[in-house]
Amino acid sequence: MSEATASAIFAPPGHARAARLLALAEAIRPGTMRGYAFPVAAGDAVGLGREAVYWNGDDVSRLGRAALFGFAYHNPVVPQTPVETDWSLWQYDYISEQQKTSFLYSAFSEISRRGVRLYNPPSVYLDCATKPDLLLSAQAAGAQIPALICTNSRDEAEAFAAEHEIVLWRPATGRAAWQVCGERQREALFATDQPPVLLAAVVPGLFLRCYLCDGEPVLALRFGAPAQTPLERLEFFQLEPDTVFYPALREIAANSGLRWGVIHAAVEGERVTVYDIDPDPVTSALPEAVNTYLLKVLACHLMAEPAPLPAVLGEDALVRELPFLRRMLSVLFDIERSKYAPAVAAS
Repeated sequence: MSEATASAIFAPPGHARAARLLALAEAIRPGTMRGYAFPVAAGDAVGLGREAVYWNGDDVSRLGRAALFGFAYHNPVVPQTPVETDWSLWQYDYISEQQKTSFLYSAFSEISRRGVRLYNPPSVYLDCATKPDLLLSAQAAGAQIPALICTNSRDEAEAFAAEHEIVLWRPATGRAAWQVCGERQREALFATDQPPVLLAAVVPGLFLRCYLCDGEPVLALRFGAPAQTPLERLEFFQLEPDTVFYPALREIAANSGLRWGVIHAAVEGERVTVYDIDPDPVTSALPEAVNTYLLKVLACHLMAEPAPLPAVLGEDALVRELPFLRRMLSVLFDIERSKYAPAVAAS
């Protein structure tokens, strides 16, 4: 098999999702996909030359297609905050961490420039890192987005909440869930000594997870919240049979350069309102049938094989597996409810 028809996956050492993808690819077509770990030690050599890009001795610039898992963009100016950090003293470790990201960004950008079809190129990770910029860029390209504000001002947050029936919040960067932003959340989140957060209005429609590969929608999932009756259960998912909104998804993927990922959106008819785009979706927390299906789809696209259709999942609800006894899950419900219970007046 020539290098140009080979595929690969790049990921941090011990990355479980990458190992699962490799195993599925090996079952589909043995010996086709290779795995490369991000360098973590002096012996892990990566070199950029005039004629080749070498990764532990292999010229990876001759690959046909490759997936990129576990790559996180680190802002060189605003560092991530480790738990064990005394910011009253001058810190320098984050600069070293950012240089690791900078090196990988350069390496993968060069691999992409030389013709390897990356899922996804590092430029897509950069574009998706800061969510206000991501959503405003999507809007500029023609996509619909909800009403937004990024702020740490309590007054601005209160004014925004007064204009909309339901408001959601999430951190302005990274992977996170949208959550309802009520009075308690506004009290805790907004202050001049707090980082800005992103607020968005809720729009009509079904909130769907829309997975795409090579710009083509491969699965749209409805989401059901955890429930305690008639029996305790975690979140469940169900296939969305309608496809009338797929053209809008294709256009969003094309404008963002997304080859593999998930678009979180509110869908009503043909209208798609984008809330987030994730170029490296974590599928392992989904029901096992969904996780396996999505990784098989990606493996088939990487190897230019026919991909399975979502009909293999069936029409029944897909419930997340329970890792413990139902009594323990009931305790979890009690804990979650207590977060939103009215404050008990001091006696």
